[in-house]
Amino acid sequence: MVSMPRRRSICPALSLHGVLGVMLGSVFLWAGLQKITDPLESLDAFRFFLSSFTNSTSQLIFLITSVGGAEISLGIACMILMRSVWLWSIVGLVIVLYTLALAAAPHSPSCGCLGFDLPGRQGAAAGIVRNLGLLLAAGLCASRASWRSIRGSARGTPPAAGRLISMDRGLTLIEVLVVLAVSIVLIGLALPAISRARGAARLASNTSMLRQIAASVASYGADAQEAFPYMGVVGRPWEDLRIDGEPIQTSFFEGHPPYFVQSEYYGNLLVLGGYFDSRAGMEWPGDRGEISRRDPHFLTPYWMTACAFAVPAYWVGDLTPLDLSLYRGARISDCTFPSSKGMILHLLSGVFVRDETHTNTFFAAAVDGSAGPHPMPGDDDLYDNLVSRPYGAPPVVTISTRNGLWGRDF
Repeated sequence: MVSMPRRRSICPALSLHGVLGVMLGSVFLWAGLQKITDPLESLDAFRFFLSSFTNSTSQLIFLITSVGGAEISLGIACMILMRSVWLWSIVGLVIVLYTLALAAAPHSPSCGCLGFDLPGRQGAAAGIVRNLGLLLAAGLCASRASWRSIRGSARGTPPAAGRLISMDRGLTLIEVLVVLAVSIVLIGLALPAISRARGAARLASNTSMLRQIAASVASYGADAQEAFPYMGVVGRPWEDLRIDGEPIQTSFFEGHPPYFVQSEYYGNLLVLGGYFDSRAGMEWPGDRGEISRRDPHFLTPYWMTACAFAVPAYWVGDLTPLDLSLYRGARISDCTFPSSKGMILHLLSGVFVRDETHTNTFFAAAVDGSAGPHPMPGDDDLYDNLVSRPYGAPPVVTISTRNGLWGRDF
């Protein structure tokens, strides 16, 4: 009998080796996408392990997104180079390191060690069990890749080629289609989160900056008998503000260009007094920042409440009090509700942010130093809680609060 040559199927069924490779690759792809699109989920875990190197939120977010990019690359490699012994050795090592990190952390990150959200998990234990399963899968892939490499070498195939592509066979059409399908699904799942990534990073950065400024104001007050930074002339609101004795053309509270404002200029006193490290972190960006950088005194979008520049009695009622002595700097101790009265309002964080998380949101630091986003009150409640005053104090949330430091903003 004449032996007929064995026919090779164009689309053979996906092997166990291929299934495990796609599964592990999908886990790393999903982990990387979650870290890139929502870095705040891993912020606490990274801060725990890297606190001795840095506590900067922006640097930690950069590291988290870099790790996410590395995980995505590793996930793609798992799907394409699934017959490489070296690849599965690296994957196994990464999983072991992640598992040890998850076991050492006092609080497991909400996204799990790899960022793969496992429904119904119970803290770190479920993540460790999951990672052990992934380690077993990586071991099976490594053993099959090694066996294929040995078999390829026995048939005369050079060892290096045997390790990478096993005999004379490349990727099958089924494997390519599965890889493409999984990649498309993962990208589709990540697209809604990508639109929130910048917002999440901006929220972390803004909140951190608001807290730093609030702490600087508190330190300034500790050395100035609890006074807020103040540049006006007591009882004479029509006169120019002064920084180090130098007059600056402005209204008493705040206004619009070309007039400079006390709410925008207070940061100069913090920097000059050594309470804040650098003006660069507080300075206006863009065109206004360019104007500011040409001037020895800078402007900031982190506005101080106008309630700091007049005592609380000035803000009582709808009519402006006639007593000019009320135009003087208020004190931190004048605040009745420190956690509910806004002290710093960040204009450029999106005072009116509309997204899935925050609708009509403003970012502010309270007098007690807490900071974050706050929901904007409804129109009726908002304007009932605000008053207008002369010399540039329009009804803006936290800026012109009724009753001043005696009132509440949130």
